Amino acid sequence: MASIPTLDSGFTRVTELRAPPPEARLALLRRAKELGIEVGVVVAPIITRSGWRQDLERLFKALAELQPSVVYGESLHARGLNLARLRAAGVEAQAGPAVDGEVGRVFEELLWEHGLRGAYWREY
Repeated sequence: MASIPTLDSGFTRVTELRAPPPEARLALLRRAKELGIEVGVVVAPIITRSGWRQDLERLFKALAELQPSVVYGESLHARGLNLARLRAAGVEAQAGPAVDGEVGRVFEELLWEHGLRGAYWREY
């Protein structure tokens, strides 16, 4: 299981300073599958910044090629310093019940559209 919140490596350099870039995570999962290991993906946190839907669609296309056993996802939670840290990094994002519902709807549509098995973890 690996987390891949986005394929935008520039964005991950801002939001996940010490994590491997998304391309490296996908490469690791591909290699694991080649070795016969069952793989799964957690798409989290889904950060609802400008263009988040297109970003999620792009990620799901890559996941459809990978065909992981399961794909889970959840949106950014508004608790703690999550939103403040993003703002400090110059990222405007939304969070809360309405956003969580919208992200969940889009996530579940993409699972179905790409023939993937999984679930969206709703916060609210």
